[in-house]
This record gives sequence, structure tokens and C-alpha cells, in this order.
Amino acid sequence: MTGRADRPPLTCDTGDPVCGAPARPYPAGPRCDRHRPRTYRPE
Repeated sequence: MTGRADRPPLTCDTGDPVCGAPARPYPAGPRCDRHRPRTYRPE
């Protein structure tokens, strides 16, 4: 059984070229704070 420590850290896969910043998981894929979906942003 593999744990979370065995996985590489998530990086943002948005942009052209790809952003690559540290990211969090969202339904649309891993996103950094700059590229996270608008519905998850504080007002």
C-alpha cells in the first residue's frame, strides 16, 4: 500500500507554458492559488 508521502507533490498544470507552482487538488485538476477556480476563491 502506498501512502501520500510516496507521491510527488502536486503542481499546477494550467497555462501555456504550464505554471508548475505548488498546487491543491480541485475537481478541475491541480491548481495553484493564482489559477484556482473562482468558486473556491474568498471574496
